[in-house]
Amino acid sequence: MRRKYLQFFGLTFLGILSLLMASFGALGYWTEHNEMKASKPIPVKVLSSQLTPLTQGGHLRYTADIRYTYSVKGKPYYGNQLVAPPWPTLKQDNTITGSNQWASHLLQQYKAGSVLTGFYLSKEPAISFLTKGYHPATFRFMELGGLFIVFFAVGLCLRKFLLAKTA
Repeated sequence: MRRKYLQFFGLTFLGILSLLMASFGALGYWTEHNEMKASKPIPVKVLSSQLTPLTQGGHLRYTADIRYTYSVKGKPYYGNQLVAPPWPTLKQDNTITGSNQWASHLLQQYKAGSVLTGFYLSKEPAISFLTKGYHPATFRFMELGGLFIVFFAVGLCLRKFLLAKTA
C-alpha cells in the first residue's frame, strides 16, 4: 500500500515538474517573441569586442563579449546583449556561450569601431540587443519539460501495467 502512495506522489511530482519546466520555457519564448516584435532598430557603435573563454561543466566554451553604445532621443545608452532577454531576471546577464569558431565569427561580424543596426525596447530603452534571435536557454527548458512529460507518461503506463498485473 505504501509503495502505491510513493509511486503516485513520485509521478505527481514528475508531472508538476514537467509542466513547470515546459511552462517556464514557453514563458521565456513568449517574452522574447514579444520583445523582438516591440523592438525598434537603432544604429549602434561597437566599442569593443573580445573572445572570452569560460569553463562550463568541465568544458571550455567561449563567449563573444561585445560592448556597444547607442542613443535614444539624445540620451546615450550602453549595451552588451546579443539577443533579446528571455526572462526579466536575465536582463542584466544574457551570456550565450558556444565554440571558439562561433564566437570568433561573431567578433568578425561586430568589430570594434563599426556602426551596425541593433534593437532596443521602446518601453525600456536601456534594454537592447544586437540580433533578433532566441536565447538557447529558452528551448532547453521546453526540451527538458517535454522530456519530463515523456517520463511522466511512461511512468503512468508502467504503473497501470504493474497494477493490472498484480490485480
